[in-house]
Amino acid sequence: MVYQRIQKDVLCRRQIFNRLINLEENERKNLSAEIHDQLGQDLSALKISLGIIERDLDSEPAQIKDRLFKSRKLVSEIIDKSHNIAYMLRPPAIDEAGLSEAIEGLLVDYRHLTKTEFSYQKPSEELDIPPEHKLLFYRITQELLTNMAKHSQAAKVKVRLEREGDFIKFFYEDDGAGFDYKEASEQPQRRKEDKFKLGLIGLKERVELLDGLIHIDSSPGKGTRVSVKLLTFREKDKI
Repeated sequence: MVYQRIQKDVLCRRQIFNRLINLEENERKNLSAEIHDQLGQDLSALKISLGIIERDLDSEPAQIKDRLFKSRKLVSEIIDKSHNIAYMLRPPAIDEAGLSEAIEGLLVDYRHLTKTEFSYQKPSEELDIPPEHKLLFYRITQELLTNMAKHSQAAKVKVRLEREGDFIKFFYEDDGAGFDYKEASEQPQRRKEDKFKLGLIGLKERVELLDGLIHIDSSPGKGTRVSVKLLTFREKDKI
């Protein structure tokens, strides 16, 4: 009886957590669509309007035309930023191409942004796993690459994603600056200024709430290594 109660409690906790993740990601998805469909369209219309004004002001002072030119340039920048925000909130590749390709897309993006050499070993076929698990692995990759680009300045990054029976395994390794993970995890209240360390600790809690295993190994000057092992099921096997 006690064992059955414990099993029921664990299952209930997992279901609640999955619902919270789905709710959070649905909100992100809705916000992403709103930014893209509303903000992006409105700013595009404004850009066209400013272009018409600029065209019709040939007889006006030069400073007005210059101001309009700068305004159009600013609008273009805002449009680009809104597209980037929408992409970061809910990358369409997760829904369109799957987790493996979405992670590869992240690596391509960061390859363009940095001088880092990337190595990616992906599964032979796309992983048919629940959406909340896909998002978890994507967010972990995103958090690690963001830190790598901003702080660690790694020369080489290795990422591996694979299925082993009913488990999905994820491995990350870089040769960057590293950090004192033990200190950050034991005294997080002193690390509020470091969003990456707090973000990684939060992801660790998510993995553990899904009864997964995560190991983080990092120290100053010795890079960062992260491994995740999560028991999952195939979407086609759901009842």
